[in-house]
Order: sequence, then structure tokens, then C-alpha cells
Amino acid sequence: MEEFLGTVTLLGETGEVSASAATSRDELRIVAGTVEIGEWDLGEVDLDLRRDGLHLRDGDDELVFMAADQDEFAEALRRAQPHRRSTLRSWAAKVQEGWGRIPRRGRPVVVAAAALAVLGALWPWLLVALLATVAGVALLTGLVTALDPFLAVRLPDRVSPAALLGAGLGGLVLLVVGAIFF
Repeated sequence: MEEFLGTVTLLGETGEVSASAATSRDELRIVAGTVEIGEWDLGEVDLDLRRDGLHLRDGDDELVFMAADQDEFAEALRRAQPHRRSTLRSWAAKVQEGWGRIPRRGRPVVVAAAALAVLGALWPWLLVALLATVAGVALLTGLVTALDPFLAVRLPDRVSPAALLGAGLGGLVLLVVGAIFF
């Protein structure tokens, strides 16, 4: 069953074209006179209502048109669209709605629990990043002080360039062994 949505004005580089729009079986069909402009699956296109018109995007193609009542036309198209799988917008809306349901005094607990969950999931990566940073700094410092004797003079008595090189290489060996076995 085809539902007539109304007359639209297509906006393009060559000027304006008057056409009629209708939906059927989750598809939008636009016809100008006897020429069919196109037929789009409403489940595959993005609709965006802007000041300069309604933008219908299908991949790289974009069609811009105006209707007599833009808001009503856009709402009719959205009603005709089949429900898509969860998108980022709907997910964000659900998160915002859920956040609004949490009492204000309970929100810090939720934030702390989320932060601990993230740290719990990422702690191996954080540990590896910390070890890699320390090993890299030790190795670089050892190399620089071994090559430049004036910098080696500034090191404390117990720290030698050889000790820094050993610590840096040892840390890198630990990282490689850990990567192999884990």
C-alpha cells in the first residue's frame, strides 16, 4: 500500500524541481511528472532535517529537498522507516535515560564502580605500559650516558651507564618473555 506524503521541491545545482513523494514497503519513492527520480530503502538511508532542507543520504549520494511542512514530512518518513538495530544515538539516549533514573546521591557510587571496572579490565595493559616506559627510559639514559662521558659524571655514584643499560635491557626482555607466554 502506497502512502502519498506530499509534493516536494528537489533542490539541486540545476535549479528546483517539483516532485511527489510516497512511501510503500519501507521505501521512499520520488517522482517528477512521469520521471522516477529514485527509490530508496528507508532502512538504509539517513535522514537529516536542516534549515536548507531535508537531506536524504544513501552512502555517498545525497538528495536535498523541501516539503510544505518540513517537520511533518520528516516525521512521516521516520515513522515509515523500519526500526534499525541499535545505533550509537539510540545507545547514547538509553545511557542518558538510565543516568537520569539513578538518584543523585547514588551517582558517585556508579561512577566509582565504572572507573574500577575499567581499571580492572585494563590493568594488564597499564602494567605493561608502565614497565615499557621505565625500561625505555633506563635504556635510553644508559645509552646517552655511555656515549657522552660528561653526562655520566652527573649520575649518582651507585648508578653507572652499564647498570642503566642492564636495567633497560632486562625490562625489555621481561616484556618480550611476558608477551610470548601470555
